[in-house]
Parts: sequence; C-alpha cells; structure tokens
Amino acid sequence: MSKKAAFKAVVHGKVQGVYFRLSTLRKANAVGVTGTVRNLRNGTS
Repeated sequence: MSKKAAFKAVVHGKVQGVYFRLSTLRKANAVGVTGTVRNLRNGTS
C-alpha cells in the first residue's frame, strides 16, 4: 500500500505573466505530485 500526504500552499506576490501555474504543474508532475494550481479571488495563487 502506498502512503499519501496532502498539503495546501498559498503564494502571495506578483506571479502574473511569469507562467507560475504552468511551471508549478511541470515541476510537480516531474516528481509525481498531483493536484491543482489556481488563482483565488483575491489574486493569489
């Protein structure tokens, strides 16, 4: 049986226009992490 862990991270700051979500997705996939990256209503990711 494999073990799973969960966590939530909120990033504050200027991340628009720097491909933050795409680069985060690619790095996560490279190490087998699954999940989502999204912008919140207040502009954070």
